[in-house]
Amino acid sequence: MKNKYFHKVFIGFYMLGYYLILPSFSALFGTAGPNNGALLRAALFTFGDYMPTSGQYLSFCVDRPEEPTSLKALFTSGHKSTTALINDLLCIQLDKANQELQTIVTNKLTMLQNTDWRYWILKYPDDMLGYLSASYMRICSIDGTYLLVSKYALSSHCREIFTFALSIELKKAKKNTILPNEYGRDADYRVISGNKVIRYSNGHFEITDSSGMISQASDIPTVVAAL
Repeated sequence: MKNKYFHKVFIGFYMLGYYLILPSFSALFGTAGPNNGALLRAALFTFGDYMPTSGQYLSFCVDRPEEPTSLKALFTSGHKSTTALINDLLCIQLDKANQELQTIVTNKLTMLQNTDWRYWILKYPDDMLGYLSASYMRICSIDGTYLLVSKYALSSHCREIFTFALSIELKKAKKNTILPNEYGRDADYRVISGNKVIRYSNGHFEITDSSGMISQASDIPTVVAAL
């Protein structure tokens, strides 16, 4: 009798959990993949590094739910980051999902330094993650430099995260800005603003003027103020 009783209690709690989680899951995913993949990945990122690795590559997980490396597969695997996010979103309404995800991201931003590459992923998820192919979704880590890789190829179009973020900030400040298209992991990733060329390397920016003089800056706001 006791075993039957505990079995019924277990089933009851299981079904309760299922019906609590189901609305949250439905608010995050449609039949073809995540409803707002960039914002969902950014919010998930606030709970820790969830990205599967392969050598120098880190994956934000692809959109197609049929893929074993999909974002939906990560959620159904019971990963600690996805569990934490779902717990924050229990019984959320479909029309409130993006608002709640944005609140999670905004709160995390106040705890990160702008010298952390993750800060810029969270601040501009649509630009940063929207640049990536939904079927690839990877970044490449090389000696402290993080490249957004558009597709699977060593010669694919890439963007270095800090110079990409700098170009966005410069445009917001209405400063003349050119972000050249670069291909391959060893390309010269830079931003051009007026007669100055800005590169990011070894944790700081180098600003080169037309005479070849080089000055350094520690973060993006300092660079923007100097241009």
